[in-house]
Amino acid sequence: MRKFIEKIQIAFVKQFPLLRLVFAKLALSGIRYNFGAYLYAGAICVLMIPISIFEKIFALCTRRVVIGQVGIIVTSRCTLKCKECSALIPYCTQPLNKTLNDILNDIDILLDVVDYIYVVQLLGGEPFLHGDLDVIIDKLSSSNKVAAINIVTNGTILPNKKVITAMQNKKIRVQISGYPKTLVKNIDGFIDILKLHNVKFNHSTSLKWRHMGDRSFKNRNNGELKELFELCTSTLCNTLIDGEYHICPISGNGMSFGVIPKNATDFVDIRSLPKMEARQSMRKFFSRKVFSACNYCDGNTIYSKIIEPAEQVITPIVE
Repeated sequence: MRKFIEKIQIAFVKQFPLLRLVFAKLALSGIRYNFGAYLYAGAICVLMIPISIFEKIFALCTRRVVIGQVGIIVTSRCTLKCKECSALIPYCTQPLNKTLNDILNDIDILLDVVDYIYVVQLLGGEPFLHGDLDVIIDKLSSSNKVAAINIVTNGTILPNKKVITAMQNKKIRVQISGYPKTLVKNIDGFIDILKLHNVKFNHSTSLKWRHMGDRSFKNRNNGELKELFELCTSTLCNTLIDGEYHICPISGNGMSFGVIPKNATDFVDIRSLPKMEARQSMRKFFSRKVFSACNYCDGNTIYSKIIEPAEQVITPIVE
């Protein structure tokens, strides 16, 4: 019964990749979410709810550690410098590629600690700037603990032959963020290459960005932080950077770039913990509703102001 339901679950997620964020929320939290704020999610995910309840009960009974979605930061280099970047790239004064050994080592540790991951996202910056992206893709796609891999790109960098070959794996999907053609002039050529080599992709032709505030300290109490956490969709975007498992890119990159004060209670350092301690820490992490990083962000919520996407800045932002 377990295997049958899991097959249905994975097949459903693969067929509807845009629902993966919602599925991650359900997988990690059962049906616990603010029905007012997530009414739209509930309407399209009725079929997911029985499966998510089963997953929640199974995880509790077996002590499994199941991740709905995690983004692995492979580089802070990017071809664009978007003012409202959710990865805070304009705040990075020294962009660089993460070393291949560090990335592969972190993947090994994470896969040893957890039991299953529905979606791994390869993120930047711009992930196609990483010279060993094909090796990273092959590493993830070869694991039976990973259901699907998304490569999130702005479409400005054409993939080389090795990367194209790696992306032909059935687990891989390229998520093109849909920036204006004034910024991504070769997007048609990028898409033609994917089509030619039968690489699965999604192209978001409409781009909506929301203002998540500045990085100043907001001095919220625990009740306010919990309320923001419940409303924020970015909490679905767990982030692994330099061996640290964070709730979102604002927390991960913010602390990495020195924009947000580093708080060791906000993340799980999978590099330093023994396996069983790391598993226990991950379980506690997923049950938390209060993070100090939320005091430096206004969240990506239905109440956030919609803004012009991809406004470019010339120099790094320093606060």
